[in-house]
Amino acid sequence: MSGGHLAKYKQSFKIRAVFGMIFNGLVVAGLSYLVFDKTDLDPAIAISLILGLTIIASLIISTILSNILVKPTEYLAQAIFHVSPNEHFVSAPNVDELGFGKDLVGNLARQIYDYASVNKTVTAEATATANENNIIDQVPVGIFGLDSERNIKFANKTAIDVFGLKDPIGLPFESQLQIKFANESIADWINETKTQSINSNKMWRKTDISSSNGETRSYYDIAAIYRQGHSSGTDTLLAFFNHDDTFRVEDDALNLLALSVHEIRNPLTILRGYVDVLEQELEGKLDEQNQQYFDRLSVSSQNLSTLMSNVLNVVRADQNQLTLTLREEQWNTTLTQIVDGLRERATIRDKDLVLNISGNLPNVAVDKVSINEVITNLIDNAIKYSPATSRTIWVDSVLDPDGTILTTVKDQGVGIPDSVVPNLFTKFHRNHRNQNSVAGTGLGLFLSKALVSAHHGNIWVKSKEGQGTTIGFTLLPYTQLADIIKDEDNGLHKITHGWIKNHSMQRR
Repeated sequence: MSGGHLAKYKQSFKIRAVFGMIFNGLVVAGLSYLVFDKTDLDPAIAISLILGLTIIASLIISTILSNILVKPTEYLAQAIFHVSPNEHFVSAPNVDELGFGKDLVGNLARQIYDYASVNKTVTAEATATANENNIIDQVPVGIFGLDSERNIKFANKTAIDVFGLKDPIGLPFESQLQIKFANESIADWINETKTQSINSNKMWRKTDISSSNGETRSYYDIAAIYRQGHSSGTDTLLAFFNHDDTFRVEDDALNLLALSVHEIRNPLTILRGYVDVLEQELEGKLDEQNQQYFDRLSVSSQNLSTLMSNVLNVVRADQNQLTLTLREEQWNTTLTQIVDGLRERATIRDKDLVLNISGNLPNVAVDKVSINEVITNLIDNAIKYSPATSRTIWVDSVLDPDGTILTTVKDQGVGIPDSVVPNLFTKFHRNHRNQNSVAGTGLGLFLSKALVSAHHGNIWVKSKEGQGTTIGFTLLPYTQLADIIKDEDNGLHKITHGWIKNHSMQRR
């Protein structure tokens, strides 16, 4: 309330009160003058008459004056009754009709309306919050709200029941659930998001979750919403979608596939042994056509062996059991050996491999067996998806401006539609336009992504339909990983323990 309005009201009130008393005195004096000076009444009668007239005049003046002075209070009472929750059904006063005290009453009425509006809003919000909490408890999806320190601010009934939690409110979220992430954890994502954005969203697919006591274990998709400094005090909202039935069926299929691969590997190993022996025994003794048949047999056995290895590693990666041993290697030597080993495979399909390596590349930390699989998968794809009219496949390795070692495999093949690119590194995903004409399992790029991530690198694709595809991946210099490798049991590194977080697996 403005102090000026109140002071002005007090001053006006005093003026009107004094004016009323003066006017009343003047009226009494006037009446006395008229009675004593203009009449010949007996003094006793004259005094009685003056007294009566004075009382009547005082009543009339005081009534008029009180109506004027009380009017602001009546308007103020009308405003209070108007916003009262009780059923008074009083309309709002029109303050503009008020003369005396208009500014003060108008100001007070506005504040009354404001307080009433705030009260209604608070009441409505409290009711809405109670209703929301009731609804959230009935949602068949586990929901957690975390504060800025990742402590649990609320958890709905589903989350508490499914994960067997006891009084989780106020406790660190990480202490309540054991979650196996393929790369970036929820904590890592929140910490990084805090430094980069106020609002963010993220989804984790097929996370293996166990309760803190290890009694429950299931597969979940996790959706996260981050709103920094939200007025509710809940910065992060997490929703857990149970897909245990779907993922366990997928696991059973992969396990059956892995079992079949194990059974096939024994005769395949024998076959490759005989091929190697025959290659040595028959060297220089076969004519051109028979030599061509023999080369195709050798390449086919190598392709089948690569496929078997891919399947087994996909199973390990999918179950977070794939481990790599990273060692310091000269990348130009390692890449040259791998590409040279694939030249025969390319020649059989009438393709030429062109290798270009910059001379300023630093040493890298790699697992030679797994990085061999990555390059083999990328070159195999380039061979398969290149038409007969396109013979050349380029393999280039350079030092990227950000200090990483960038290796790309480029072809001039059929290319990849834009709609396919976002799912390119998904398990079993293949382009429906050519899946009948080009053989494949849809596992190569999925495994390549897992292996590159395990090397703390990033893999991406750039493609235009009808003009070819370039797939590249990055490796870190050994000097940047030496301390990490030393801390990880002399080079043993699980793919679930990512170091560089929030890699985008597709770049355009």
